[in-house]
Amino acid sequence: MSSRLKGIGPGTAKKLSYEGSENTDVIFLYDDGCVPVHSKANMDAYLKKLSILAKLDIDTK
Repeated sequence: MSSRLKGIGPGTAKKLSYEGSENTDVIFLYDDGCVPVHSKANMDAYLKKLSILAKLDIDTK
């Protein structure tokens, strides 16, 4: 699913991206190497990212 969110700058993108990318156009939260259900560490990292996303507003434009 794709959404545009308000408040995502390069710093936030870097925190959200599994690879630490500052790209704000496309952000992947995880890849095959860090699937959240594969380990507690992966899940903890994913949940941290979700907590960041939960604080952002959706851009409805």
